[in-house]
Amino acid sequence: MQKVIITGGAGFIGRHLVKSLLEKNYEVYVIDTLIDEFTGEKIPDSLLLNYFDENFIKNNIHQIDILDYEKISPLFKEAYGVIHLAAFISSPNSINEPLKAFDINIKGTLYVLESARNNGCKNVILTSSAAVYGSIDGLKKEDDITHPENPYGLSKFIDEQIGKLYNDLYKMNITCVRYSNVWGPDQHDIGSYAPAIGRFIKEAKNNNPIPICGDGEQTRDFIHVYDVVKANIKILENIDKENVRGEVFNVCSGIESKVIDIANMVANIFKEKNNSNAEITHVAPRIEPKRFVGDNTKIKNTLGWEPIITLEEGIREII
Repeated sequence: MQKVIITGGAGFIGRHLVKSLLEKNYEVYVIDTLIDEFTGEKIPDSLLLNYFDENFIKNNIHQIDILDYEKISPLFKEAYGVIHLAAFISSPNSINEPLKAFDINIKGTLYVLESARNNGCKNVILTSSAAVYGSIDGLKKEDDITHPENPYGLSKFIDEQIGKLYNDLYKMNITCVRYSNVWGPDQHDIGSYAPAIGRFIKEAKNNNPIPICGDGEQTRDFIHVYDVVKANIKILENIDKENVRGEVFNVCSGIESKVIDIANMVANIFKEKNNSNAEITHVAPRIEPKRFVGDNTKIKNTLGWEPIITLEEGIREII
């Protein structure tokens, strides 16, 4: 049984990933502050119990900050691999708190890589983001010019460069994944900077107006969390191969969707299923890229992965 460390394993993506790894008989350990970044509150045990049994929560989830190197490092002993999800994850919030974003995302990544290296763990998946591309229009490929436009995006770009250095200099197997907009069950839905689909569903469920920033014509590439989990496992299983180690992969749907269309889809499904009368309301625009869609050809051709769950299918499942 291979031991795998998941940083940020109690978060939205992490919970789904850890659950799938356990089902595949990996020995999984979680490092997490157990604090929800969007609410500032402790992640409730009731939510964790939807994914894990009490024994796993007690013995395998370690409530530690990744910035506490002395405490996290011993946990990496005899680990086969690490999937590093823990991060300051909000692009808009990073504009207001750049020091915190850089501290967690850059120093934290260094501490995770050093913990792995010093304990003989060669295999690390680093979580990056489509935010490294910035707002340049067009289909984004991994070898395109990067132009991050906020502290979050820049911190993730620097993480990629650090990962490449450790891959080449220390002969580790470091692979970076650039997520587009990940969504799915138990996604954050609180606050003005909560991810779009989660907030849309929450407001419609409560029969409140669905808020759209600006005209809603901005586009995003939404990828379901189940598909993200499968991509991570595919990479972990092949991370020592020459066409995987040291590489960067877009993990995205490859489909460009307008935010206004997603909001209308949510409203219409609620009206169809629950007689909700939620309407669309427009609020002030915010600083964000106007368009984004990623190219997932590289990961498809290299690992045979491709996204399966469509927006409508996934939204219907949640509603």
